[in-house]
Amino acid sequence: MGFDLLLKIDLYDCVVIFVSAHDEYMLKSFKHNTVSFLIKPINIEGLKFACRKL
Repeated sequence: MGFDLLLKIDLYDCVVIFVSAHDEYMLKSFKHNTVSFLIKPINIEGLKFACRKL
């Protein structure tokens, strides 16, 4: 699972955009300081927004 990976890496060395089909993980992803959370199917405007935040 993605959250297990987030616990194993140093988030100060990378940026994370979380992608899921389940919106219930959104709040949890932001607690891990992810840059953005995209819900599948990904729309182009949401992806552009996340990339601009980088």
